[in-house]
Amino acid sequence: MNPLRVTFAILFAFSLLTCTSQTASAATTVSKLKIVYQESSDSPKVTWTLNCKPNSGTFPGVAVACKKLTSLKNPFAKPPADQMCSEIYGGDQTAVITGTWLGKKVSRKFSRVNGCEIDTWESLYPVLPHVEGVTQ
Repeated sequence: MNPLRVTFAILFAFSLLTCTSQTASAATTVSKLKIVYQESSDSPKVTWTLNCKPNSGTFPGVAVACKKLTSLKNPFAKPPADQMCSEIYGGDQTAVITGTWLGKKVSRKFSRVNGCEIDTWESLYPVLPHVEGVTQ
């Protein structure tokens, strides 16, 4: 057999193996989150787990929450530091989400202290609970 053909065959097989491995890895990326919610500083903290791909955890409505997070471009991005936000106070509620989302570390605190934070909070519903009162 021609040595050039053997070399091409080996390279072709290796490239197929690499592509298959990367595709399988991306498709099976597990997302594991811990959500800690507190109604106010005087109330007890409530903790849930939320795992996507496969969906599981203690969070009520795991499938809907995973679908919501997957639909967002970057659900845990912080607003730009220079973003102007309305000074509307939306309540004492806070949440902290930590863990891994699509293979990336996540550690983000959410509150309702201004219009930008309220908007972010509401964009994550049902992952963060609906709060009666001020909305953007």
